[in-house]
Parts: sequence; structure tokens; C-alpha cells
Amino acid sequence: MSVEFKNIKKANLIIDEIYYGGVEPNLSSEVISKLMGCGNSGGFRTVNNKKTNQNAYCVLFSTGEDEDWKDYIDTELGRFVYYGDNKKEGHSLHNTKKMEMRFLENALKN
Repeated sequence: MSVEFKNIKKANLIIDEIYYGGVEPNLSSEVISKLMGCGNSGGFRTVNNKKTNQNAYCVLFSTGEDEDWKDYIDTELGRFVYYGDNKKEGHSLHNTKKMEMRFLENALKN
């Protein structure tokens, strides 16, 4: 099955579904942000609950093409191993622009 770009905002997230992007050569044609209600760039995209402003969920994006930091799905254990996009040497995991680690810390507390 597949979903055309014009129907993305109304579509459900379904395993193995194909979601087609738009025709514009820019981020307005990007699918994940429209489907999941998240940002349109970056590998780790957090979404807050509009009423409480607390973390609701996160979306991980990976092309799987980085040879040095190969993200992968372990289907036997049901895990997605994600190395992220913070690849600058000497750069703290806890001091990123989007504060991804804070999201994970809060998720693990609850």
C-alpha cells in the first residue's frame, strides 16, 4: 500500500506502508514531519504534548547510509540501534541544540 503526499496529514502510520514526498525540491516536500507532527530536520525529533508541554514522543530518522555510525534494526530483539547525529569529537552528548538526552532522561524517569 502507499499514500500520496496530498493525503499524508490524514494518514495513519502503518508498518511497510510507502509514503510519497512532494514534488518541491525543499523541506516542504518532506514526509515525516507531516505524518508524525514533528520537526522536518535532524535525526532525533521530539514532540511535546500541546496541553502539558511535556515530552510526548520522539521520531528517529536515519538514512542508514553512514558507514562509520551504522544505525540498524535488530529484528530478533525488537531494537533500533541509533547512533545519532552528534558526531563532533569532544562535543558533549548532554549539550546539543535540541537537548535530546534530556528527552531520554525524562522518558526513563516515567
